Amino acid sequence: KKAHFTPVIPHAALTGVGPFFKHFGDAFTPIFYLFTGFSFIPIAAKQMNNPEKNIPRVLIAVMTSVTILDCLMLLVAIGLSGQKLGSYSNPLASALKTGVGQWGFAFMIVGMLISIFGVAFSASFNTPSLIASLATEHGMLPKWIGKKNKHDAPWVGIIFTAVLSGALATQSYLFLVSCTVLASFVQYVPSILAVIKFKHSNEYPTHGFSLPGKYTVPIIALIISCYMVTNFTPKTLLLGAVVAVIAAACYFFIDKDEKLEKEHEDFLAKLRRKN
Repeated sequence: KKAHFTPVIPHAALTGVGPFFKHFGDAFTPIFYLFTGFSFIPIAAKQMNNPEKNIPRVLIAVMTSVTILDCLMLLVAIGLSGQKLGSYSNPLASALKTGVGQWGFAFMIVGMLISIFGVAFSASFNTPSLIASLATEHGMLPKWIGKKNKHDAPWVGIIFTAVLSGALATQSYLFLVSCTVLASFVQYVPSILAVIKFKHSNEYPTHGFSLPGKYTVPIIALIISCYMVTNFTPKTLLLGAVVAVIAAACYFFIDKDEKLEKEHEDFLAKLRRKN
């Protein structure tokens, strides 16, 4: 219904601190969640032909496709339900129910559950392995966390993952979404700053591509990332701060233990040479 698109900018978006920004910011973070998976694409670089050229193309293609699909879904949902969309707990499913009936609602819910199961199933394999790798290969966690059983499964990492997942499952969906986006922000900002540094020093790691517009793209990305932080709730920022403090403490003590261990090995080596 065309009437559902009038006005083009909803009245709610024009309320709050200054025109357009408060409620726009409230919607910005959940929408950004749609793009959090594209950062895994470069992991497959070794399996690609000419990754220096193909990875940027794939990244742009994926982000463009996701944006187009999301815009089309929202256009259909708003056209079907209008202002009622904001009152639904399952907006897209409820909009499809309005358009085609109860089977549309069930179809959307089943599709959503399959998608969530796929992500959870994948994470249940990847996360314990990443935890074990941080402990055994990179020395960023205590070595005992990387222990494996006779089947080469990181059982300590599996227990950690299960306990943390159980605790997080008690929280609201939007809070978990904002936590995911915050974790992405922590990864993206150093990458953006690295791009600026490499552009300034003219030392890209692969020398395989050039950056159009020089500093324009990374500066815009940095501004958007900083704007995204202003929309996080105090609860999300507090959790992020707690995790950062714990990680810094672990890194400090592990680094200290490694230095002591290296000094001990050097001392023993000197004794052996003397003898």
